[in-house]
Amino acid sequence: MMVTGMQTKTAALIGAVGLFAGWMAGSIATSRSQEPPASPAMQRRGPRPLGGGEPPAALKQKIEASFGSLEACRKELLDSALAQFGSGWVWLVADGDKLRVVKTGNADTPIASGLKPLLTIDVWEHAYYLDYQNRRGDFVGALLDKLINWEFAAANLR
Repeated sequence: MMVTGMQTKTAALIGAVGLFAGWMAGSIATSRSQEPPASPAMQRRGPRPLGGGEPPAALKQKIEASFGSLEACRKELLDSALAQFGSGWVWLVADGDKLRVVKTGNADTPIASGLKPLLTIDVWEHAYYLDYQNRRGDFVGALLDKLINWEFAAANLR
């Protein structure tokens, strides 16, 4: 009986640590891929006033191999953001040699599934409500068109 109780407590602890790690991973990736830059060093990692556009050649090649085109990747990021119910994240991840778009709820992270995050989009209401109210799609579209830092994603691909 004691062993079962200990196993239950251990499983609960592992779950709590996993949620905290997911929250931290999401917070770090978000701060470096979409929040306004606070310093010249952050400008190289965070969204940029002239962000969006074309990714660096190596990343663009991977995107085209995985999605068919940059526009198809953008559409999958946007569709996943709209499909995420409630709070969460949309991620561009490396899964072996391919890239994928995944969405996670709350504080979950693709790291727990063995995926390598390249960038994330925060779709929690606090990320967009003051400027976009309930128009999540407009927020994500603007982020992808004007702010996303593809260089940051390319650096994470290495």
